[in-house]
Amino acid sequence: MIRQSLGLLRDYACDLLDPLKLGHFVRQPPAISQALVELARSTDSARHGPRVLVVSFRGGWLLHGTWEALIAAALNRRGANCAVFVCSGGLPEALPGRARACGIANVHAKQVPRCRACRRAGVSVARALRLPVILTDELVDPAMQENLMKRVATLDLDSLRRLHHRGHPIGEFAANSVRWFLCVGDLDGAREAEDVLRSFAQSAVVMAEAAPVLLDRVQPEVVLMLNGLFCAERIVKAEAERRGIRVVSYERGFEPDTLCFSRGVPGYYDIDPLWREVEDVPLSLAQETRLDNYLAARKKGLRAPYNYWPTMTESEEEVILSLGLSTDRHIAVLFSNITWDSAAQDRDCAFRSMYAWVVECIRLFGSMEDAQLVVRIHPAEVRVPGWETRDPLMNRLAASFPKLPPNVRVVSSTSELSSYTLMNISRCGLVYTSTAGLEMAMGGIPVVVAGRVHYAGKGFTLDPADPEDFARLTMQALGSPRSASVRDRARRYGHALFFRYFHQFPLVSENTPDFMPTLNSSDSAVLDPGGDPTLDRVCEAILSNSEFFAPGA
Repeated sequence: MIRQSLGLLRDYACDLLDPLKLGHFVRQPPAISQALVELARSTDSARHGPRVLVVSFRGGWLLHGTWEALIAAALNRRGANCAVFVCSGGLPEALPGRARACGIANVHAKQVPRCRACRRAGVSVARALRLPVILTDELVDPAMQENLMKRVATLDLDSLRRLHHRGHPIGEFAANSVRWFLCVGDLDGAREAEDVLRSFAQSAVVMAEAAPVLLDRVQPEVVLMLNGLFCAERIVKAEAERRGIRVVSYERGFEPDTLCFSRGVPGYYDIDPLWREVEDVPLSLAQETRLDNYLAARKKGLRAPYNYWPTMTESEEEVILSLGLSTDRHIAVLFSNITWDSAAQDRDCAFRSMYAWVVECIRLFGSMEDAQLVVRIHPAEVRVPGWETRDPLMNRLAASFPKLPPNVRVVSSTSELSSYTLMNISRCGLVYTSTAGLEMAMGGIPVVVAGRVHYAGKGFTLDPADPEDFARLTMQALGSPRSASVRDRARRYGHALFFRYFHQFPLVSENTPDFMPTLNSSDSAVLDPGGDPTLDRVCEAILSNSEFFAPGA
């Protein structure tokens, strides 16, 4: 049955909720889904080839669980011996009455996912494809889990931050998940931060006990997991790397129905080996056209999981008039990030934080009379339902600057002013880790990059080492014209990132914005070697430790 619903919300996971990963909250009696079962074969039991551990920790993240199970099944068809690790449940609530401290949902979730439904979803997806499943409770006795969590429950905030268990920095690993759960970048300003950190630390010590037992049991040669930044995965990753075991992480791509893979953190988009191969190779006409079409779609908010700009003001004249800008003075545009996003955390370089950088930029331009600054706050602070930022940049800036310098404008996250028009009218761009910096460079615009981002240091951005260097390079950028050589080099990088780092995964449709996955084939041969080019490429890279880049086109 082509495009047969995976039925995971209906058939596997009643009582689940996650605004981004799960889509709708559905209450249906669980049943056996035929969509994945039809892809399985009686011969798909464990093989005797390379052992692969697939960490599919949150069974309720149905889209991710489906990707992980399909890749594991495809690896088995190529001779691997895969096992899937799923959470048993029973971890503490992050806050009373809220989601568990496992990363299944954030503080905005109105209905709490049930552990048994989440577990059932993960187990059912894996077993539908005849994959063996290992649960947390098999690794750490529930009574021991309870004792571990009780010990952490008595710790104060400083002790939580310094907490180590079995050699892992629990406090550090948990902090990213706490920011993600609370949707805040500044934990010091969040009143619930200590309670949530304690809950995630309790979960983390359980994982720190489970990880060595899990690896001892599976003895994997490679581990596959989602992004490697969430607390549970980060602990398994650290334990595996301590033992010299290869870890492959994956993440969703920029476009729907795409994935990227990395031996580091996929969301950091490290394509250095590919860049060395293509940096001096001009794009073909077909490649230029493909890139132009994609960039044109991005400017309209298309070909992305969410359209941040269902309506927008694109006219340069209207944007300039709306902001009260002078056409006689150079304009710089600053693009902020979502500070709590897992892939944007721990990317500080020239400044101690993104917020410190924004404040310094405003102060810097406040001392200039011949230039103007436009601060464009990321629209995702408010435009993604269920993921609204709880320490919005506008509020923090209002506290730091009761009165802005007269040559500084702040464009709110709700504004319909086009970010791309702001790029067009600007002399230079200022970014931390925003993709907007790459897009501006692809237009030949000078860009100063203050954070550790993948496209920095590639020969088409200005990369300061400290605040003083940032001020100097910003002045340099304001005085520099647009550059054709910068444009061409950045476009070569953009083509490599967008079309060779991200892999089309047509076997599953995400169905944004609801993220109700559907399977696009009922032919079991699609998992065989030669059945799907993406699975061929990904499985080969996982098993042979080769690069994950798609072939050039």
